[in-house]
This record gives sequence, structure tokens and C-alpha cells, in this order.
Amino acid sequence: TTPEMDVEAKYDLAVNLPAQTAMIQTFNLSGVQKRQEIIKGTLARPMAIAWGNTNSAVDESAFDLSIRGLNLADWRAFAQGTEPAGKLDLQLNLVSRGAGKNLAVDLNATLTDFAARFGSNRVADADLTLTLKSAVSNFAVADITAFEVRASHQKQVAATITGSGRVDSATMD
Repeated sequence: TTPEMDVEAKYDLAVNLPAQTAMIQTFNLSGVQKRQEIIKGTLARPMAIAWGNTNSAVDESAFDLSIRGLNLADWRAFAQGTEPAGKLDLQLNLVSRGAGKNLAVDLNATLTDFAARFGSNRVADADLTLTLKSAVSNFAVADITAFEVRASHQKQVAATITGSGRVDSATMD
């Protein structure tokens, strides 16, 4: 079983399929566990999204999502057989420009005191951090300006992976 979490989502969404557009007027998300807000998501301003050839001129908007102190052990029912433990903190900032055709992604995640079982292998006393800064254009091209994964064991850095690059789903480059 999982612990109780009160999740509340408030949104105002309109979709126009013939025009291939959507307008999210408001979106707020809250997850409260044991009187503590664990999950919070907010849309700063209305966000337009166009997935066709529509060219809607819309101001930029931003969506922020934070997860604070999510205890993985409480959610073992979703990862049966792995016996996860640790705390997850995550900050996501998504900025939309040009009717959602240009997105800026800024993601920071930290997993502290992580432990889990993967088959016959067990990981314990691990800390993981992930940093990602990326821009996505026309739902097809992702420019990754900064990517870093850092793994620590017993608070000592064991490995760091950094990178940057570009992925184009149309050309698979």
C-alpha cells in the first residue's frame, strides 16, 4: 500500500482540434502528504500550444514543478521487487514561447540516501544528481546545452557524466 496523499489539480483547458491548438488558461497541482506539500506545480500565465502549421503569436509562459522530500520507500508498491529507499527532490522549469513550439527546459533532481535492489544486485548509500538545460524547437529538435549526472557513494563522488548535444527527431541526428 501507499501512504495517503491529497492531490488537487485545478485547470482550465480548451482544445481546438480543427485549428490544432490548445489553450491552457490555468493549471495548478498540489500533492500534500502528512500535512506537508510534497508536489507543487504552477502555470505562471496562460500557455498556448499549436501542433499544426498554425502560427499563433503568444507571450511566453512558464510552468514550474517541484517535488520536495518524496520518500521512495513509501511508494514501493509502484516498484515491486526493487525495495527503493531515499528522498527525491526535483525542480522543473518549463518556458513556452511561440505557442509551445519553442520550449526551454531546466531540470534539477537530487536523490539522497538512495537504495534499491536490481535483480541480484543491491545499491545502497547512494546520492544521485541530475542537471539538464535544454531547448526544444518545433517538437522535433532538442538542443541540450548542459547535462550532468553525478553519482556518489557514502557522500564521496564516484562518477560524473557531463554532456551537451543536439537531437533532431526528423533526421535522427
